[in-house]
Amino acid sequence: MGEDLRGYYIHYNARDTIGASKKIDMQLEAFASHYDIEEINIRLKSKSYVRNAVALLPFGSLTWDFGSALDKIKDPDFLYIRKNLYDRRQYLF
Repeated sequence: MGEDLRGYYIHYNARDTIGASKKIDMQLEAFASHYDIEEINIRLKSKSYVRNAVALLPFGSLTWDFGSALDKIKDPDFLYIRKNLYDRRQYLF
């Protein structure tokens, strides 16, 4: 059926909790039964708790490492993006 299709499962540090990690594993397993799928985790650039807390304010924005994620994507047939939160920079991206 879709075994020749290549896709990417993209998420934003969603493996931080056991429940979300288990759900991701189940979703990846379901995709893998039909497609060639690869997981991409977009990480925060800043590890500063203060900077990340300010970024969550209405005028702020988190700094995600979109560049390294985009470098991993090669000629996809589809993208599955698991969004954990909305961010102004993500919308502008």
